[in-house]
Amino acid sequence: MQTGMISAFCAKLGKMFHGKEKFLIPIFVSIFAVGGFTMGMSVEVLVFVPIGIAVAHAVGYDIITGTAMIAMGSIVGFTAGIYNPFNVGVAQSIAGISPLFSGAWYRWIILITFIIITSFYIIRYAEKVKKNPELDLLKDEDMSSLELDIEIPEVNLRHKLILVAVIIAFASIIYGVAYLGWFISEMAAIFLVLGVVCGILAGFSGNKICELFIEGMANITFGAMIVGVAGTIRTVLVDGMIIDTIVYHMSNSLMALPDAIKIIGMFIVQSIINLPINSGTGQAAATMPIMVPVGDLVGLTRQSIVLAFHLGDGLTNAIYPTSSTMLAFLAASKIPYSKWFRYIYKLVLLLSLTSMIFLFIATIIGY
Repeated sequence: MQTGMISAFCAKLGKMFHGKEKFLIPIFVSIFAVGGFTMGMSVEVLVFVPIGIAVAHAVGYDIITGTAMIAMGSIVGFTAGIYNPFNVGVAQSIAGISPLFSGAWYRWIILITFIIITSFYIIRYAEKVKKNPELDLLKDEDMSSLELDIEIPEVNLRHKLILVAVIIAFASIIYGVAYLGWFISEMAAIFLVLGVVCGILAGFSGNKICELFIEGMANITFGAMIVGVAGTIRTVLVDGMIIDTIVYHMSNSLMALPDAIKIIGMFIVQSIINLPINSGTGQAAATMPIMVPVGDLVGLTRQSIVLAFHLGDGLTNAIYPTSSTMLAFLAASKIPYSKWFRYIYKLVLLLSLTSMIFLFIATIIGY
């Protein structure tokens, strides 16, 4: 981000698709979905929202469209979680699923479906507002404080080399996790090396690389603390012998449901829990020790249990007022929560219904 590589390539895409605006939206959604399902991009989207707004503005779209094609891309990617170490990785580890990130083929299908639905939804609104500005949900809002003409760098050789380095690093991580048994330690090492390499390619001094590393660490410290605090919930539940009672009552509730919709009940429970525990890793640590034995008791596969977890955990990040991800990109775009809710709730419901269908199919095929 500090090298300007991502900003430059996003801007270049905007210029390439001038006059073909409809194609621009699914491309941006897809690009940021990759960030979501690989490195768990969530709050980080606030850095890119002004760029998305500027690109959307340049082709005649409104602020909500520019925000949605960045933020919702990240959210659907995070939710599908194909190789996301922070939801799928942690949940599968707790559930004892091996190899890590197995079952990715089904999550690929879910991701592609999510991208198609999200893109059509955003395009439909964007085109309506472009034809009739009176339909803009922000038409009565004072958005004068939002800078639309931000400075976006041109793509240069340094940016291209940095992009190559990032692609190599992520390819190494995906291969290492899938086939070499890598996890947090190995991924951390790759990211550390990648940061130094990108700094060198950008022409940064050693001091600046170190300063940016410390700045990056500071930005994730809060999230790390939340994960640690959430992890204590598991300790309290286990050592306090509370988990057995919870498992008993939850399993009885799920057992009362028809077999075909037990997994949907689990999805709904995870969606509700995401309101107070809005960290993917924290929610996995808090709920998977409960959900796994419950799923075992009611006859669900552990892969399906994990699927219900990350689908329930992810989608509501676009709408819950406790979502740090949503609060971050709304702060960057200056969109009032009430207007964003009015815009996005139908998409969240549609994606949730789609998730339930995929979960139902998962139980039928024994996923």
